Amino acid sequence: MKKLPIILAALLLLSGCSMHTRYTLDLKLAGFLGELARGSVELPAYQSFEVYLPDDQDGDLTTPDPDGAPVQIPALAGKLERIRIQLRATIEETGGQPLALSAAIYVGGIDAADLYHGDGVKLGEASLRLAAGESGTLDLEISLQEGDPGYDRIAGGEFRLGLKLSGSARAFEYAIEHLELRLTTPPLGELLR
Repeated sequence: MKKLPIILAALLLLSGCSMHTRYTLDLKLAGFLGELARGSVELPAYQSFEVYLPDDQDGDLTTPDPDGAPVQIPALAGKLERIRIQLRATIEETGGQPLALSAAIYVGGIDAADLYHGDGVKLGEASLRLAAGESGTLDLEISLQEGDPGYDRIAGGEFRLGLKLSGSARAFEYAIEHLELRLTTPPLGELLR
């Protein structure tokens, strides 16, 4: 008799599922950046720059660390309807000069040594321009479907992911407010075929 309430609860939960139910897995990736989800970049003069996140080599954002972060998820090759990556960052120009900034998300194989120069694929990019002393928000949303560059890497379950900030500036502060990977399956009926 003690099992009856558990069985009834399970039946009640499963009754909400149908052959048309889609499943979504949301992964908050800002944690892969650790302390570097917020930071500042100060250059000796107004100049071009490239910053790779995460930077696990030496913590100096102006010294390239191009391998990104390893990510492992369940292998879902052939079982995903859509992959979506969202980035939201706030940027504040602090060097008294105009700021031109681009943010690009790259993906590569789990053994990639340099995501940004040959071993990876750029999934998408967004740009922001700020006057001296201004703040702004940079938003980037990427949707991938089967056949798109980078789709197979992510659907395979083991990959490296990196964020490249580049442009021209004297100094700025940034905060990665939101970085999320959303995986959506086709309806349950299609998965069971």
